[in-house]
Amino acid sequence: MKFRSPLSALISAVLLLVVIPAHAKTLRVLNWSDYVDEAMLERFQQEQGVELVYELFESEDEFLQTFLEAKEPWDIIVPPSAMIPFLSARKLISPLDDKRLPMRKGLEKGIMEQLQMQDPGNRFAVPYMWGTTGLGVNEKMLAAQGVPADKMDSWSLLYDDELRSKAAQCGIALLNEPSELFASALVYLGYSVNTTDGKELKAAGALLKRTVGDTRYLHTSQYSADLASGKLCLAVGYSGDILADVDASENEEVLYHVPVEGAAVWFDVMAVPSSSKQKTLAHAFINFMMQPDVAAANTNYVAYPNAVPASLELMDEEVREDPAVYPSADVQSRLQGVRSADRKTRRVKRKLWVAANCHSGRFCQIPMKNPYGY
Repeated sequence: MKFRSPLSALISAVLLLVVIPAHAKTLRVLNWSDYVDEAMLERFQQEQGVELVYELFESEDEFLQTFLEAKEPWDIIVPPSAMIPFLSARKLISPLDDKRLPMRKGLEKGIMEQLQMQDPGNRFAVPYMWGTTGLGVNEKMLAAQGVPADKMDSWSLLYDDELRSKAAQCGIALLNEPSELFASALVYLGYSVNTTDGKELKAAGALLKRTVGDTRYLHTSQYSADLASGKLCLAVGYSGDILADVDASENEEVLYHVPVEGAAVWFDVMAVPSSSKQKTLAHAFINFMMQPDVAAANTNYVAYPNAVPASLELMDEEVREDPAVYPSADVQSRLQGVRSADRKTRRVKRKLWVAANCHSGRFCQIPMKNPYGY
């Protein structure tokens, strides 16, 4: 789900490395930014003799715009699993053909069961990566502001007014994804991340409103680099993004925590749009990405766990053994799977999110209604 470093809109660098036969077929892929080992894209092109047009997005809203307003149809998309009911109900994606996906038999059964909350029967989607949204913390900087050691892995860093005011002195940034932040506030309050209760949603919205006012910014990617470089002491973000930038910077003072209260677990999935002109080739691409060696290479690169158990032994040991990448059984017991919200709940959340962002005059560029009905 997720972003690590800027790339060109099209992976032209990959295309230049591969000799593509004249009049080769073209496969159009829409995926999150920097979410694949480019060597795997090169390999797929070589094996299939095809050309990839590989475009990137950085947020759910940008995905919907790029997907729905495309002049040329996409052949593969990688949306959050929570979007599958929305896309399938509008017949924007096609049921998958299991006969063309032999590698699907090797996927983690527990993950496939969880995905049925959004995709009954696993008809439309195949899991690509999964992960958590938690806390990136510079414990030394926070301790200098008087934050107790036993609060470094708690959502109270954000939602307790006294602790947040201390953290704000050394810098807080938030992932600019309302669904993820609502989940964190609901978990802190002791509610289900899938609640539809209006009072519970309003309570979470009130927490977010106070928290946003004390943050430096909301962004889909910048938080991880700034945290790694010491410009921030606290960030809410995706596990793999934070881990990758911290590893690149070798800043040992920054850690990633799944908060002690728990967190939401998310899944990104591969699906084939109904408008695809290359459905056979699209299935070949999905099957390729499920191969254990390919899945291992991608997890090594993005620091997110995949759904292919056979890939574990092929991964770098430091990735496979990192509990921030593959959480322990105890941590997993505190994770909540997110169901797709009904339209009324999505609208309530969006209004509360607009109120949280706009009350201080900052970050206020959000339409009250999603233009695509999501």
